[in-house]
Amino acid sequence: MKGRMSTTAGFALGMVVMAVVSIAVVPVLISTAGARGFASIAVGQTIGTIGAIVITYGWNYAGPLVVARGDTHVRQTEYLESIKVRLLLTVPVTIVAVVVAAIVSPHSTGLAIWSCLSMIPIGLSASWYFVGTQEPWHLMALETIPRSACILVGMAAMLAGAGATTALQIQTGGVVLAFVLSSVWVLRGARRTTFTLRRTTTLLMLHRHGLASAILIAGYLAAPIIILRFIIPTTSLAAFAVLDRVQRQIYVAATPFAKAFQGWVPSGPEGTLPARAAKAARIAFVLGLVMTVGFGVLGHPFVNLLGGDTVDIPLAATLIMAGVIGLSFVDSVLGQAVLAPFEMMKQLARVTLVGSVAGIAALVVLAWQFGLVGGVLGMLAGLVVRVVWLCVIAARRVAAQPLSEQAAPGLT
Repeated sequence: MKGRMSTTAGFALGMVVMAVVSIAVVPVLISTAGARGFASIAVGQTIGTIGAIVITYGWNYAGPLVVARGDTHVRQTEYLESIKVRLLLTVPVTIVAVVVAAIVSPHSTGLAIWSCLSMIPIGLSASWYFVGTQEPWHLMALETIPRSACILVGMAAMLAGAGATTALQIQTGGVVLAFVLSSVWVLRGARRTTFTLRRTTTLLMLHRHGLASAILIAGYLAAPIIILRFIIPTTSLAAFAVLDRVQRQIYVAATPFAKAFQGWVPSGPEGTLPARAAKAARIAFVLGLVMTVGFGVLGHPFVNLLGGDTVDIPLAATLIMAGVIGLSFVDSVLGQAVLAPFEMMKQLARVTLVGSVAGIAALVVLAWQFGLVGGVLGMLAGLVVRVVWLCVIAARRVAAQPLSEQAAPGLT
């Protein structure tokens, strides 16, 4: 129990540090780039995030399980193969992402491009590897600290008179540095492996369902700001960008709990998987409710503090975003820690597709009628569809298990 709590606390601390630093830089970015410039940064980062997920290619779903069950050679081989595939994807994905960012930027093309580039290298992150090995402090030292330090250096540069572009360039350097440090650490003493075209094709096929789900989830979270860019005024888009940044960072800060479940659910004695999955789902709903209530009470004064006198954020949009925050966490746990251990990636991809389409359709209609508030309400509608459907699938899968295998130890 003590070891599990220490591991979860380690992952949580690292994510909280990143979340706090990423939120702290928002007022400085707004004051430096202005509301329109910040909207361009948000659009670029959104597109870059989708690109990073394409580059990750589903390894954040299947990778931790392989690493958790393998010896040192298996772990290093898995990581090395992932790096080769992901590096292969990086150039074409970067080109496409930059072009899209330039096209849809609402104001400053340069800021949109550099903010996009600052997110792309995150697709090369080794975070999933350290989740599998349950080594949060290595992740903290090799990724969290370099990335956070560079964000803070960029913020200091803006306070000293530099432009937002300089800060984004420094941030990009921090992500690349984290990738290099993590790779050197993970691959120390690794044996040489042969990487053939056939093996590349096999890996692309093996991870395609995880990629599909990841892209759909990211696309669903990213679509609102891109769609709203064409429906609502730029000032309202900046308000949504602040809300979106905060909800994303809360999601990031809560990720360690989802990752802890992802490692805990499949690691128990034989036959305990269904009960562990059910327990993870129940706890996820409780934590999601806490997050919703917490942001509903504290969120509005906080986001208005970030926006300052430049960005005005409606209370209704903040309250609805509270529901998005809670359900996003539940959705993450159900996908990564409940369905993934049962190898139900096809079902997850299908649910994600339908939920995303429903949410985007609702967002367009509601944003057209009610502006920013309607857009956030559309996001919530899609998440409700997805979470309800995931619960039905998970419940059926657990119920199909023999009663003799329904016992599971506590979360230890």
